[in-house]
Amino acid sequence: MGLFDFPRIHVWGTHWINVATGNNDSMSPGTEGAITSDSEQVRAVTAGRSDAEFAAWMESLGAAGGPTSGWINAQWNYYGDMSFRFTDVRVQSIQIGYDRLISEPSEDPLVGAAVYLNDAVMCDTNPEGYDTTQIFAEALEIRAPGALAGTGTFLSRKPTRAATRWLNWFRNINFHGTAFPNSSGGAGGASATFQHGVAVEKGDLAHAPREGDAYDEVFHRFLPLPASPGASAMAEALRREDVQGLVFRYNLYLTYPRITDPGLAEMFRRGEKAENPAIGLLVGTIAPWLVGEPESITMGRFLRPANSFTNSYRIGGPTPPKPYYLSPCVARVDQEAGKISIDVANCLPEIGSDGMKYRMGEVTLGVRKATPPGTNPADNTSPVTTLGTITNDRETYQLLGGLFDVDYGALPPEQKKLLNDDGYEMVLATSDCGVLLYEPEYMVASDCECSYLDDLPPGKSWDDADVREALEKVPVPALRGEVPIYVRRRGEVPTGPVALSVEQWQFTPTGDPNNLGYYNYPVQLRSETFEVQGGGPTPYRLRPLGGPGISYYRFVGPGQWPAVIDPATFANLSFAENMTILRVLPYWDDSKVSDDDLTFDLVYREVFRYYKLIFPAMSRRLDMADPAIWASPTAASYVLRMIDPRLWETYNYMPRTRDLSASRRRLVERFCRKVIAAHRGAAMAPSPATAPVP
Repeated sequence: MGLFDFPRIHVWGTHWINVATGNNDSMSPGTEGAITSDSEQVRAVTAGRSDAEFAAWMESLGAAGGPTSGWINAQWNYYGDMSFRFTDVRVQSIQIGYDRLISEPSEDPLVGAAVYLNDAVMCDTNPEGYDTTQIFAEALEIRAPGALAGTGTFLSRKPTRAATRWLNWFRNINFHGTAFPNSSGGAGGASATFQHGVAVEKGDLAHAPREGDAYDEVFHRFLPLPASPGASAMAEALRREDVQGLVFRYNLYLTYPRITDPGLAEMFRRGEKAENPAIGLLVGTIAPWLVGEPESITMGRFLRPANSFTNSYRIGGPTPPKPYYLSPCVARVDQEAGKISIDVANCLPEIGSDGMKYRMGEVTLGVRKATPPGTNPADNTSPVTTLGTITNDRETYQLLGGLFDVDYGALPPEQKKLLNDDGYEMVLATSDCGVLLYEPEYMVASDCECSYLDDLPPGKSWDDADVREALEKVPVPALRGEVPIYVRRRGEVPTGPVALSVEQWQFTPTGDPNNLGYYNYPVQLRSETFEVQGGGPTPYRLRPLGGPGISYYRFVGPGQWPAVIDPATFANLSFAENMTILRVLPYWDDSKVSDDDLTFDLVYREVFRYYKLIFPAMSRRLDMADPAIWASPTAASYVLRMIDPRLWETYNYMPRTRDLSASRRRLVERFCRKVIAAHRGAAMAPSPATAPVP
């Protein structure tokens, strides 16, 4: 539970997201937009349009009176390039311990330091879904002259991949679709948490040998100056044997584009290929990353929705008020200190675009008799023993990175001991809305929230020895078809094995190109039992059914409610579930294509056209539709290098969308080698044998 360790460096500021939306068919759970892309086959749904006609249609507004009326068919950022950056994120405070908070630069020059996530890319695993966004970055950078020696900058080793945790559609109670009308970028009402692990080696804490002007300019060095108690405390923590680096958890909220869809349509009519990035707020915490802890999620005592609350801004409309929910939280109990640390960075809602907290009355953390296994926590009317309060205002939230410490040390002993009683559960409540979050007995999580596989050739099985052997050799963990599962019981490692029910759900296609606005809810394919040993990590093999597309794996712990979930509820409340997501990319038999048939027209039709039509920003750098480019070895050599799967986790990998299947990659590789060989006047190198997996 490194996030709750000390020191904690809390940051706040603004971010900028320039994702491409050409393949984002769905608008929100249950709402379908224009069908532009077949994400199962990775094809543009052109309905017979030419390239020019399709591009014009993507830039235009949906038919008047229809479900997409007033919205761009390609949604709010057709020309985005998938980049993600921190624009003005700075250290707000440093917590050396529970009772030592530093928030003034005069006390520590680390306060006010600029924080960056360098060369970052954001893309969806499932463009038709909502819980699947992943972030790749090359470095965490902290610029703190006066706090850090040498150049005054810490430039980290490469962070691990982060993925969406607990996408909260109900974060801003009056902003989604009301304060910013006529925009398909309605996620301004939502928020999500991401977490990276950043390895720090013990040698990174020592000065480099003196080498002239290069002294202390070596990458990855974290070198505190005595003037910074925070940086010094972090370096001391990083020297511990139980610490492997830094964990950086941050929350993105109030993120929305600034140009409406009608405004974009007018710019497109004038010939402007306008980008429309979303701009939003960010709150986060950097803390020690403990050995044995997951990189992408913090484990602990897990609180998930027990009940909804009424949004007063949605009362009086033509339909019944939509139920609103808090997102899950994770907490840690420090019995020695008499403190409970709880991460509410993604939880308590805001009102309006300036990030003011929505008034729900006093917010309290407490305990009550545990909800009986398999029953609805909303029906648990047991009285709540209050342990402490959470200060729910914007300034405190920003100052503490959304991470609060509740002091229960002064409570009577008989109340304190309830935290160790298995017959009691932790709850979060508000004086206006009652109990909104409760603690199930188990927290279950995967440390690989988004995975990819390539569909197998006909006649092959995921249990075939050669398939399993090939997957084990894949250099990128997210492409191996296996995810590590962790389990905690009331925040602790279970003493014995824990049996989980694992459900596989098919999530695509969500819509029907022949039925505009129709939304298809997910379908459960199967359920099986899986056992986690010693709290994990225990590897779980992903064996997808149903061919290419998106599968969600829902992990149901003992006694969890609901044990069975209906498709509509799952689609709308999947953010509260323990799950992992798999994308299976389509198999395409390139072995039937002879070298003579391997022409630009073929490769454009099978691969390049999709990226030209759906992600036009790619053609700003390398025009996918220009055959003249591909007559030269320059582009071919570049593409051949950038589609290497060993680069999959890097900023430079192509395509940024991560949806190029192994079989289509082989086709592009063969074509690029043919172009290079023709330029050199040499015979084309023999094509490698088609393999069952990448």
